[in-house]
Amino acid sequence: IIAGQVGIAGHLTIADNTTIGAQAGVIGNVRKSGEKLLGMPAIDINNYMRSYAVFRRNGK
Repeated sequence: IIAGQVGIAGHLTIADNTTIGAQAGVIGNVRKSGEKLLGMPAIDINNYMRSYAVFRRNGK
């Protein structure tokens, strides 16, 4: 699944059952099937959510 406004650089390979969230930027091959990616550059959803929580906490 590729959501809206996703940017994909060049001729990349994206594994089966991959989900790429809205406005993500994929800059490298996605080799692992079933992966869920968010952000720019696109990273695993678990790492993205962890980073988001840290930035929200430190931003106040």
